[in-house]
Amino acid sequence: MHVSLWNVALQVINFAVLAWLLQRFLFKPVRAVLAKRQEVVAAATKSAESKQREAEETIATYRAKSDGIAEEAARARDEALAAASEAAARVREEATKQARGIVERASADVERQRATALASLEDRAGDLAARIALRVLEEAGPHEDGPFLSRVTTSIDALDAARKAVVARQLDHGVELVSARALDATTRARFEAWLASLVGHAARVAYSVDASFVAGVELRSATGVWRAHLRDGVERIRAELRDEPAAA
Repeated sequence: MHVSLWNVALQVINFAVLAWLLQRFLFKPVRAVLAKRQEVVAAATKSAESKQREAEETIATYRAKSDGIAEEAARARDEALAAASEAAARVREEATKQARGIVERASADVERQRATALASLEDRAGDLAARIALRVLEEAGPHEDGPFLSRVTTSIDALDAARKAVVARQLDHGVELVSARALDATTRARFEAWLASLVGHAARVAYSVDASFVAGVELRSATGVWRAHLRDGVERIRAELRDEPAAA
């Protein structure tokens, strides 16, 4: 087989031209496109990585904030619980104090009411005893007032001279003789004679009756009273009995 060198040379030249054309108009644009795409892909990858890092940083930030919020919430909850416990303790303490005060005041009120009731009962008992005593004395006691009048005059006569002179001046300004029953003429005369000897002259005497005396008399002047009757004795005994618990 005969090979022509010109044919080989033309084929080589054609191949070289074709290769240059391919390089010029096909491979170079394709490589440029590929390179640009690689740059776009690289930029996109870089941007994605950056965004991923930002997302990771954001997630980490939110996690940190979330942890901080959780810690703050836990701390706030603990503080709120502590404050609530302290407030409850104060409320319980105040309620206990108020309850204790109410109980003490109630006890004091009960004690005052008991004392008042007891005093009232004692007064009523004293009144009843006094009425009973006066009723008994009225039925069984003396029926003359002369001895009681003698007791009054004797007590005045027993005074020292100075005090007796003061009583005489008091009686000289007016005398009222009150008795449980009307005095007889003899008793009146005897009393008027005693009064005249005391004041130095005849004195005017007003007589009256008070049946509540049961028995006895009262000698009254403008500045003094001399008592000697059963009602006064019963009242003095009653007063002594009333004062005896307080003195004890």
